[in-house]
Amino acid sequence: MVCTPVADLLLVQGHAGEGVTVELELADDDRIPVAHRFPHPEAPSGPRTCFEITLDHERLGSAKTTATLVLDGVVQQVTVDLPAVPQPGAMVGVDPITSCPACNGSEFQPAGRRQHLQMVTCGNCQLVMTSPRPAEDHTLVRYNERYFEEEYLPSQTLSPSLQAHIDAILDHVEPAKAIAPSLFELGVGGGNLAARAAARGWEVRGTDVNPASVQHATNRGLDVWLENVDHADSLGGIYGAVVSEMSIEHVRHPDHFVALAAKALAPGGRLVIYTVSAEGESFEHSGMASPLVGPAEHLFLFSAGSLVSLCERKQLRVELVWRNHTGDEIGVVASKRRDRNNPATG
Repeated sequence: MVCTPVADLLLVQGHAGEGVTVELELADDDRIPVAHRFPHPEAPSGPRTCFEITLDHERLGSAKTTATLVLDGVVQQVTVDLPAVPQPGAMVGVDPITSCPACNGSEFQPAGRRQHLQMVTCGNCQLVMTSPRPAEDHTLVRYNERYFEEEYLPSQTLSPSLQAHIDAILDHVEPAKAIAPSLFELGVGGGNLAARAAARGWEVRGTDVNPASVQHATNRGLDVWLENVDHADSLGGIYGAVVSEMSIEHVRHPDHFVALAAKALAPGGRLVIYTVSAEGESFEHSGMASPLVGPAEHLFLFSAGSLVSLCERKQLRVELVWRNHTGDEIGVVASKRRDRNNPATG
């Protein structure tokens, strides 16, 4: 068993027989069941003999400095010292999710804790989500000028790989340009995708929740306005394409956004969602210690099943699901049907 401090967490990993029940004992009668199992990284198609659990400061407590492994209910003669874990600022969850926004399921299993927040997994579609979530004003306050200038914008330098990624997304919606040459982007960020779409002949519009982002995109000549899609009544027009690139994981109601997209698309138009995944190498091997996990910011980590369900429940037809090479990012292309019986065409 190996214990590794990672940011504000302690990552505990080891391996045991595939059918062996694993628990971590922190103190008398305080045992944490290990539910997250995965194959050894050197044999990804092999049995799920590895286990992972992440512990935050709240679970460890200041007095708990050792842990013991328990296999099939039997305490092993293995005790390890637990290194100190930094205590982050508290983010209190006040808004529990009672039904999955992707599939409407109501059975959830704990996925882990971080930043004093719990994440759960939908037992039906495997969507991972923060529940309960912090109040909306607590999550929105992060999207300010300092965040945009110091954290977000430096990551948006238009490298050849980023340009190729943007073009690949726009290639997926290109066939819809003949239907309607207008494109809406959720979360324009620095405006790279929107500017490239305009250069490719699209009439581009978009929104963002960060005033600094909106100002930056406006300065680039883009038609962008400040709006929180969670409270929007529409996307402000009819479009041949709607794109969400690394944005939907930040919104509180992704089902509401997809419903708005379904109404805003012209028949035959296309929706592309590209987002972080709970099915890739990072989350699989590191759990809550994955850099993808930030429960107050990335409110959702999507699975293929959850993205498909999210689109199909809004009467969109899924054309394609794809992943990047590590599986840590996932995309879906869905189209609006042309048939008259589709309620989304009204």
